Amino acid sequence: MEQQFTKEQERYMTDKIFKYLDELYAEVISTINQTEAKANADFAAAGITFTAHSPANATFLKAVVHDRLFAELHAGDLALAQKILTMNAKQAGVSVHVDVDEE
Repeated sequence: MEQQFTKEQERYMTDKIFKYLDELYAEVISTINQTEAKANADFAAAGITFTAHSPANATFLKAVVHDRLFAELHAGDLALAQKILTMNAKQAGVSVHVDVDEE
């Protein structure tokens, strides 16, 4: 049997969840920025300089975190992976076709 909540409880939980999500996002971005700075300081201390951009740039770090969270989220469930990719594509306004190789 599914638990029932009052409208007031649902509103409260929704407000709190979004507050916590905003806090989590801010913490993740802060950690990414700190990681970028730490890595670049380490490279500089080793005498390594870059003419374009560091391999530890925030964009790359975000992509790696995204990729690892995606893999953890679908955990090998190809149908779920397809659903997530399709939903993300729709949010971005991109039309995609995802082939799933079933073994």
